[in-house]
Amino acid sequence: MTNLKEKYGPWAVVTGASSGIGREFAIQLARAGLNVVLIARRKQLLDELSREISNSYSVETRVIDADLASEDAFDGIESLTKDLDIGLLVSNAGAGFPGAYLKDSLQSRTSVVQLNVLATVRLTYLFGKKMQQRGRSGILLVSSVGALLAGPWLANYTATKAFILSLGESLSIEFEQQGIDVSVLLPGATRTEMAAKEGADFSHVPDFMWYSTDFVARAGLAALGRKTVVIPGAVNRISSFIMTRLLPRRLVSTAFGKTIRQAIDQTLV
Repeated sequence: MTNLKEKYGPWAVVTGASSGIGREFAIQLARAGLNVVLIARRKQLLDELSREISNSYSVETRVIDADLASEDAFDGIESLTKDLDIGLLVSNAGAGFPGAYLKDSLQSRTSVVQLNVLATVRLTYLFGKKMQQRGRSGILLVSSVGALLAGPWLANYTATKAFILSLGESLSIEFEQQGIDVSVLLPGATRTEMAAKEGADFSHVPDFMWYSTDFVARAGLAALGRKTVVIPGAVNRISSFIMTRLLPRRLVSTAFGKTIRQAIDQTLV
């Protein structure tokens, strides 16, 4: 964490920066001395975070309110960052919308793919092009432990997170000769507002399985240049090992689906 500015400065981009893990990424990067581009939809929250960072750390911020599920957003992002020397991208924005696959609209399903998959592709391409010309740089993609298994009643989310995991692992090899470190963060249960916003209640999940946004973000940033894939927390690492190495995949996916069903408050089809 102490050499992030030296390795990847002077500017970092963080998407989904208005809350949760993304907000914590932005604060930790500012604390490490990097200027931060804050990207999310909720401008008021971004402005508040920008003021908080400016009051606490001797760095600059730039706020970009953008809906990454919209293809039009990326021309604006490119235009508003073209004057900056960006050495680190943290692609964190994402959504899940748990529920029966056929219950919600097709648009709701495709919007998750737009945000989780296509936005990640566009961001890694846009900033990867710039990074290959500057040498030492970093890209941190936020996936999920859900990427390691199938997720009934969360099918779209786990599928998109599996894409991010595969993309990150592939780019970590492809970009290595260009001096671009690529890591993929796979958080498990993390205390954010995301689940509640999307109509899910995971209060039945034991407390010992939850991690703070501070802990998760710190683990992701510490992995850059050291690990391609990082699963933060001993509980997550142990459970992931058991689920992927010791138990039948269908059994694990079925059990995971039951946990999701308990969390969502809606009629299932």
